Amino acid sequence: MVVKRALVESRPWLLLSLVAAISYYFVSDAPIPGLYLMLWKGLGLAFLGVFALARHHSLDGRMLACVMALGAIGDMLIEIDLIYGAIAFLLGHVVELLDSAAQARGYDDIKSAALRAAYPGPYHAEGLAFATWMDAV
Repeated sequence: MVVKRALVESRPWLLLSLVAAISYYFVSDAPIPGLYLMLWKGLGLAFLGVFALARHHSLDGRMLACVMALGAIGDMLIEIDLIYGAIAFLLGHVVELLDSAAQARGYDDIKSAALRAAYPGPYHAEGLAFATWMDAV
């Protein structure tokens, strides 16, 4: 028998993410000091990153949490300076782009593709290309 549990019991980080994101919409124009409001703005994505880590113990889960963390940092930094926020968002996209490119070639992620550079064989050149690309970024 499958026991259904409330969202707060089964996925508390997801619920916290929803509460933080929705409540930020309502308090964004309130007279709250800037630092607190800036942190509140980043909480939605930060909790989503924690949810990804708690729910998926794989490398993909860690990668998704990294992208979410960079997104949360970008959301907060954009309140200080548009350029700093854009750089954080760009880093998150680069992390995802590197992984997506490696997965399109049949690897688990960028690290497993770059690992091929250490072993001579048919995938050595491709692994070397991924390792060089990862170091350049």
